Amino acid sequence: MHGIMADSYKSSFHFGVPGYDFSSGSQVSFQQAMQLIDSRYQAENALLQAIASGDEDATIRAFYDYESLMSSPLQEAFPTSADPVRDFKNAVLVMNTLFRKTIEEQHVHPIYIHEASSRLGAAIEQAESMEDLAELIREMVSTYCRLVREYSLSNYSSPIRRAILYIDLNLGTPISTRDIARDQFLSPNYLSSRFKQELGVSISDYLLDRRIRMAKRFLKSSSLSIQEIAAQVGIEDASYFSRQFRRIVGVSPLQYKKQQQRQVAK
Repeated sequence: MHGIMADSYKSSFHFGVPGYDFSSGSQVSFQQAMQLIDSRYQAENALLQAIASGDEDATIRAFYDYESLMSSPLQEAFPTSADPVRDFKNAVLVMNTLFRKTIEEQHVHPIYIHEASSRLGAAIEQAESMEDLAELIREMVSTYCRLVREYSLSNYSSPIRRAILYIDLNLGTPISTRDIARDQFLSPNYLSSRFKQELGVSISDYLLDRRIRMAKRFLKSSSLSIQEIAAQVGIEDASYFSRQFRRIVGVSPLQYKKQQQRQVAK
């Protein structure tokens, strides 16, 4: 996969008519060239639509379709430099931008997009080979699809979008339904009813679920104590945090941390 991916993507996202050199005469007819462009745009749009859905498997399939199309000799665009790795980097940087803008249109807030986009952009610049860049494309697909699944608010009304964003931005502090409603000048009862109607869960259950998800990330990647992690996710009582974590995850926070460490060690 990586060899094909590197060969196909190093020539994609360039301007010009594929397979049609106006300076030296056409290799294919102008009509054929237009059809090639149309095929490329259709394949790109299918890829971006798959990213927007958050479905990683569908995105991989769309990606294979796209790279299969781009591996056709007629789709090859003219190189912009004598350095093929630099050309490939430029293409992948453009792809990173397209994916970022695509999930922003799905109402994923920029606070979540910025970290991923910046990290991937830096990794692309530091890549030393086609293979490194091909791996980064796969990581980009996984990352942006996950952000859509976890943070897209496209299916919710404006008040619920703002409520969810308020929750996500204030997970590290003790917040209540009253606090969330006050932020929008709404009554707590109205917001609670609307929230349950659109998400199928109560605000308190959603808030706890978000806190447990954040705690799992801390347990995977930090050396903080259980009490410190509880405080970081806005739960002052570490015992209560541990009980709720076990109820939702099935194991205690310490057991979960040990499980993650064993998986990394394998």
